[in-house]
Amino acid sequence: MGRPTVASNTEGLAGYVEHEREALLVPPSNVAALRQAITDLWSNPERRAVLGAAARRLIETRFNFDTYVTALATIVRRVVDGQPPGPASVHHGPG
Repeated sequence: MGRPTVASNTEGLAGYVEHEREALLVPPSNVAALRQAITDLWSNPERRAVLGAAARRLIETRFNFDTYVTALATIVRRVVDGQPPGPASVHHGPG
């Protein structure tokens, strides 16, 4: 089972997780929203389980060793071929 996540909805993180699917994202520096998200998870075991399982699937599929090796091999191939590695070759977010 995975762990439900509450995090700040920053530009970098928002590209990796979807709000209310893999995590609860709250506006940065918004203590009231953070408190509400934590309270919501605390009081709803089913929601905690669903978000935790989705977060675990995300990590297992998008951030596993095989994905890392494939991305690294792509970068090395591009550099050996005289091309820049390009940011898209290391991005794991949507798109």
